[in-house]
Amino acid sequence: MQLKVVEIVMMKGSKYIRVALVLGLVGLVGTIMDDTYHTTSSGHTCKKCEPGTYWVADCTSNMQQDQCLPCPSGTYQPNFNIAHSCAPCKTMCPGNNHQEARMVIQAECTLKSDLKCICSDGYWMEQGPNPVCRTVSACPLGTGVVKLADQYNNTTCERCRPGTTYSNISSKTETCQNCSVCGPDQEVNQACNIQNDTICVSKDVSKDEQHGFPIEAIVGLVVVAVVIAIAALVTIVFLYFKRRKDGKSTTLKDLCVRGNECINEESSSQGTDVETPLNPQLPGLLKDDSLSRIAGQIGINWMSTGLSLGLTNATLDQIKMDYHWSIQEAIRRMLMRWRDDHLDKNPHPSFEEMKRCLVQALKVHEGTLAYQLEQIDIKDTYQ
Repeated sequence: MQLKVVEIVMMKGSKYIRVALVLGLVGLVGTIMDDTYHTTSSGHTCKKCEPGTYWVADCTSNMQQDQCLPCPSGTYQPNFNIAHSCAPCKTMCPGNNHQEARMVIQAECTLKSDLKCICSDGYWMEQGPNPVCRTVSACPLGTGVVKLADQYNNTTCERCRPGTTYSNISSKTETCQNCSVCGPDQEVNQACNIQNDTICVSKDVSKDEQHGFPIEAIVGLVVVAVVIAIAALVTIVFLYFKRRKDGKSTTLKDLCVRGNECINEESSSQGTDVETPLNPQLPGLLKDDSLSRIAGQIGINWMSTGLSLGLTNATLDQIKMDYHWSIQEAIRRMLMRWRDDHLDKNPHPSFEEMKRCLVQALKVHEGTLAYQLEQIDIKDTYQ
């Protein structure tokens, strides 16, 4: 409306132009006064309270400042106002999850502004009535970053151009990379796609080598496998005939009888002529430290091994319950229980037979460990 007035008066002479400009300035001043001044019920035009203060009473003469007081601690007022109180400050950043501090304080509350919050590193703020900090997204394989995430925007990604660019990683910062170009002495083994770069090979490389399997390597592996198989077969046959020759093909059932007492025909045929101390000095293989190391090599079938050693289900269940916090400790206690029970019940123990019983019990589920123990002298400590 003011612009139309200016147009009309310009047509009637410079005198009227000056009048119109004055009217326009008056309107502009009136707009400014609307923000910082107000008219009271008594008709006075008073200046509003400044930011950081609140209204107490109107002014008593035109164009004077209202009576105002500073905002109390913990409150704020950001605008020129005639409010009767200041707004309370937020005391903490709300975030969006009680388990993680996604939103942190950017600036403390002042008399003129509320507490300001900002998302912590790795998050961006989704604005709205209740702002929420969202996790910054990584661009997936085959896409690259066009614009990095900032405080108010998530990562912007774009799909790589097939045959031109690629991205073989998921990233919050990396752009699509240019596809490699094979040299004059190379040829393309695999063309570039949006997730993988070009793979180039020398033109004189054989097809087998391109795939990572040289002929010489394949032949060598076959020869080694055959040699190992033959050696294993010879060892098995040798051990079988040696055991038959020695007459020691007794079964585990023959060895471990009468609860925890490990005996066989050989030990029982020796009679009672050989005297063994009632509290014998334990050999290295049956000491606590050896049994602890042996326990560390026994797997999940340890209770079956315990049954093979002559321990009862009730005993094994009790050990499992007492040492439920550590399987290895339970296995160690099982071996020590077998050893101690055997020594308690047999006043003349044969340590060699105890070793043999242990080896036979382990052969069911722990063949490698059993073989190792067979090779160790009863006096030696298991390492």
